Amino acid sequence: MRRHMAWLLLVVSGTVAGIWGFGWWTERPLEAVRASLESDRPRQALREVNRFLARHRQSDTGLLLKARVLTELGRMRQAERIFETVGATEPADLHAWGRCLASRGQWSAALLPLEQLISSHPHHPHHAKALYEASVCWSRLGRHDRALVHARNLAQVEHYQARGWFLVGSLHNNSDNKLKAVEAWDHVKRIPQGLASLQLTADKFHLAYARAALELGRGRLARQAIDQSLTLKRTAEALIISGESSFRDGQLQLARKDWTEAVSHPEIQADALRLARLSLARIELQQQHPTQALQWLEPLDDQHPASRTAYLFQRAHTMLDHADAANHWKTRTIALRKQEDRDSTIERALTESPRAYWSRVVQAYRFAQQGNPEQALVMIKQLPESDNDFARDLAKAIRHHTTLPTLERLPIEHF
Repeated sequence: MRRHMAWLLLVVSGTVAGIWGFGWWTERPLEAVRASLESDRPRQALREVNRFLARHRQSDTGLLLKARVLTELGRMRQAERIFETVGATEPADLHAWGRCLASRGQWSAALLPLEQLISSHPHHPHHAKALYEASVCWSRLGRHDRALVHARNLAQVEHYQARGWFLVGSLHNNSDNKLKAVEAWDHVKRIPQGLASLQLTADKFHLAYARAALELGRGRLARQAIDQSLTLKRTAEALIISGESSFRDGQLQLARKDWTEAVSHPEIQADALRLARLSLARIELQQQHPTQALQWLEPLDDQHPASRTAYLFQRAHTMLDHADAANHWKTRTIALRKQEDRDSTIERALTESPRAYWSRVVQAYRFAQQGNPEQALVMIKQLPESDNDFARDLAKAIRHHTTLPTLERLPIEHF
């Protein structure tokens, strides 16, 4: 009996070893695919994995590796279909799946594989990247508290400290907490080679820092950052901030010089050009030159002005004794300020109470408005039923892909 059992164990062991050995031998060509992928040759990796799958169509390992390759090539929807069919448990696969979903704005869905990777594989090389991407997902969902947790954890990971602190600062900046933003970005500046490890250029970092410092009223700190940005690259955006800094210090000629240079900058974008024109109009009005101010303002007339633009038109026409035009712009200024106050109330609620019912309604509305009906539908399904007409009509529009109700119907009294 004992001899029989020994032979049985030997046979079973040999069978298991043979199966494992066969699997290892079969999947050996995938090592070449991994090598191509790790050496940043995704197209070659795709050719190699396709050759393998032509012979082994049912290989989950091969399919998942192909999904990772497709992710690197930016073919996210194809990769996502493989992940949906096969599933994923390995860190690299979970990370790639999360990236696919996030690239299509499926923030809630992307968090499932990313959070699984973060909690299950805290020491894996993909852990830091997952922290960053999960933080972005939570931020897009309006959950700055959850986003900050991941960003702060990223700031503790070796080689990722600068990226982590920059992300912490960016989240605070987006929540209009400029003081916390500047404090976080100070950490970046203190890290050796910190700026070099960021995913944006050093001149843009200094410019972001300058904007936040300027809004805090820290003019000297802002000026240092502005000069550092301009030294690295003389962009229209840096010139506009430089002009604003000089204007606040009462140095109108320096401000005019920077803003005039910005207007004629060959790479200036439309928003920056608009801001430069407004800024030059402010100087002209301050120096009692309403006609020159209108010359800067008139190209902006039909571009959906903010209240500050309308107010500059109002001031210029008032100074020129153009009563009808001044009254017209006064009416527009009042209406625009009312709308901006309403928008500000909503933004404050989204920042301070992102989980509140009406905050989530607005988030769903915005996702749908931005062409992301899948995420909008996820948000709507998470909301309790409501007897409010706007909420009901919004849910119906999102579910049936019809026209959204106007945001003017949003009951602002609930915010």
